[in-house]
Amino acid sequence: MKVKSIFMGSALMMGLVFSGCTDDDDNCTPDYTGPLTASETLLVGQWTLSAINSDKAVDLTDDEVANPSTNIYAQYTDCQKDARYDFSENRNYDFAQGAVVPNCDNKLITNGTWQYQNNQIDFISSCVVLSLPITITNANTSFQSVSENLLVKDVTGSVTTVTWTFVYTKILPQA
Repeated sequence: MKVKSIFMGSALMMGLVFSGCTDDDDNCTPDYTGPLTASETLLVGQWTLSAINSDKAVDLTDDEVANPSTNIYAQYTDCQKDARYDFSENRNYDFAQGAVVPNCDNKLITNGTWQYQNNQIDFISSCVVLSLPITITNANTSFQSVSENLLVKDVTGSVTTVTWTFVYTKILPQA
């Protein structure tokens, strides 16, 4: 199964809001520091992409079968599914996509510092501030973020405006 003409899934992943400056800018937002709040400690650990659902069925697979689905994750390649956040107690974070699955062409790795407040994770990476509204679910073992008004080109070339919900699940320590 081959996925056609879809943006790097998790890079787009959740409609991140960008605002930033250059590294030489004196107004660069400083990295997040300080102790974590109780709600932030719930996020410490590794979170992997486990689902992407669409409000409209689209066919992203070039498999010569018309099979539109709202389950976008099932239509992703292994490299696109290979996405994870790692939140540390010292406020550092890493985001990686295509870094574990072998032979991925479009590896993406970013890092910086993070904070969580008002149902939103804020990231600072290379003097760029990214904000990700989330909802923590399933007894604090998953979070989801909604990206609205995404333009998606399906396998036939038709462009559709959709809303996608991205779900990340926490990897729990082995007992």
